Amino acid sequence: MSETSMRRKEFSAIVERWERSVKDDQEELERAKQAEEKQLSEIGKEIKKMEDIVIPMSLGNMEDIGQDSNMLPEAVEKLDLAGEKLQETNTEFEKARAKTKKAQQAFERVKQERFDLYVLF
Repeated sequence: MSETSMRRKEFSAIVERWERSVKDDQEELERAKQAEEKQLSEIGKEIKKMEDIVIPMSLGNMEDIGQDSNMLPEAVEKLDLAGEKLQETNTEFEKARAKTKKAQQAFERVKQERFDLYVLF
């Protein structure tokens, strides 16, 4: 076997490994995006539930609470709980968004490094 054919074979093996690695990274990034979308969907549902509670109360529509004055402290407590839950949900959302952004940046960095190695070889 000539040196040229050996180098071609080595080069082909390197390219094949690189392509498999890129494909694996793309699949991992896709899974991360799907997980983020699922989290965002769940967070959106939680926010909608909270808005359904908070918006009528903020508009002064106290019919849902009832006319009994004893119900007012309970309504305020529910509002406080909804606000806390909303804050927790927003925090989770920001963490998920940051994690996905870091994963995407890492993927792009590795992709560029591999491209550079491929072009320089």
